[in-house]
This record gives sequence, C-alpha cells and structure tokens, in this order.
Amino acid sequence: EELKFTSDGQIQAFRFGVSISVAGDTVVIGAPETLVDGNPNQGAAYVYVHSGGLWTEQATLVASDGAVGDLFGSSVAISQDLIVVGSPDDNAALGATYIFSRTSTIWTEAQKIVSSDGVAGDAFGHSVALSGETVIVGAPFNSNQTGAAYVFVRGTTNWAEQAKLNAGIAGDQLGQAVDVDNDTAVVGAIVGNQAWIFDRSGSNWT
Repeated sequence: EELKFTSDGQIQAFRFGVSISVAGDTVVIGAPETLVDGNPNQGAAYVYVHSGGLWTEQATLVASDGAVGDLFGSSVAISQDLIVVGSPDDNAALGATYIFSRTSTIWTEAQKIVSSDGVAGDAFGHSVALSGETVIVGAPFNSNQTGAAYVFVRGTTNWAEQAKLNAGIAGDQLGQAVDVDNDTAVVGAIVGNQAWIFDRSGSNWT
C-alpha cells in the first residue's frame, strides 16, 4: 500500500516531512517552516491515525507560545499517547521542547521543557526521542558546540530534568541525533564523527 501524506491546508505548511515518527496506528510529521497565525517559520506538527483502512489527520500541533522563526517541528517523537516536538530556534535559539498528551482523540499541550543551564544558540530541541516516560533532547551547540543531551522524566505532576549527558570536545556537536530505549540512550556527535552510548542505573546516567 502506498500513501502520500499531505497537510490539510488549514495552515500553510513548509518543509512538511522533515521529521517523522510512528507508534502503532499513529504518525506524527513535522513541518518546521510552517506559517502559523501569520508568523513565518513558527512551525507545526501533524498527527495522522489509521482506522478502517484509511489514514486521516487527527490534529495539528502548534506551540501555545509560538513565535516567528521558532522552527517548531524540526524534530518529533511519539510513544503511545505522548508526542514530543522540538523547537530549536525558540527564544534566540536557546531552544525548547513541547510535550503533548492524547485523551481519546484530543491532543493537548502538557508541558514546555527547557534545559536547566541553556543559553542562546544552544538549539535545545534540535533532536528529540521518547521511550515510556523518558524524554531525551539534543542541544548540539551547547558549550562552544561541544553539545549535550538532556534527559527528562515524568513525575507525579510534571516532567523534570534528570541528567545532562556530556561527552567529547568543543566542536563535536553532541546531540545532533538522539535516541532512547528504556535505560539506554544513544547520542550522535556529527562533527566528532562519533556516537556515544549512555546507560541509566536508578537515576544516574554514565
């Protein structure tokens, strides 16, 4: 079966498909240069579900505080009824990541997360990954482009930063790509031409 996904035209989507993620019968597709409320490059993410042999658009996700140039949708990840969307150019490219949750067929913004020590230009949200109740977010330009990845876990009321993953040297851009599965995280350092594996024991990552 072949299917071509397209946005529904309600928002003028650009770079639709630059990021994608799938879980079960739900697909999320990022379009970070989308025009939203007249704001160029604010960005959006589109959610599609498969039912009865058809794929239909279930939601268009946008940031509650989105602005010109945020590039929301540069990265996306989904697991069951949670979606994480990166917005690396938010707030002078300090960057942010948004978590959305689904109840029935309705997606709502649950939380906006940012790094504890971020500065302008870090591009936090350039990459995101999600496994269960653990989120990992790449910030490849942090600390003189050494880069870093931040781990967040869901508590009783919100998502909190658990660890900052560091490796490599200045210029490596650790965090250009990230993935996580249970207690193992993999973080790519594209300029350093390396990938680093981190393991979690309790709440400690090494």
